[in-house]
Amino acid sequence: MPDVAPVKHHEQLDSVGTMNAELRIIALNTYMVTRKISEAEKIIQLISDMDEETPETKLKYSSILGLKADYKGAIEILLSLNKEFPGKPAILKRLALGYEQQRQPKRALAFLKAYNKISPDEDWVKEKMRVFSYVGAL
Repeated sequence: MPDVAPVKHHEQLDSVGTMNAELRIIALNTYMVTRKISEAEKIIQLISDMDEETPETKLKYSSILGLKADYKGAIEILLSLNKEFPGKPAILKRLALGYEQQRQPKRALAFLKAYNKISPDEDWVKEKMRVFSYVGAL
């Protein structure tokens, strides 16, 4: 089997083209799953620079910001997405978590309640509602 040099600095990912756009998404997903956050962030920047952003890549970027404890930045993106796509569980859940991390329980609870209306049977939301009730926030 021939030796294949590893791709460094995303040389194959930073050119324009359909296949390269698909490779960027694959690379982003791979870096997210393997928790290589700095690499995922570089791919997000490439996607943004090439005007290829989608709601999914914005959602992933908000997750990256959350992992980096930039909850304010994550919330800004999520609020924008929520305006475009109201009532989406993935967005509502992340907003509830972001506001919880920001120690803004009233806002966290508002998004938690919205999430609960859509997915009341999910264990995560049941547990969060129980905790909010226990601390007297409900």
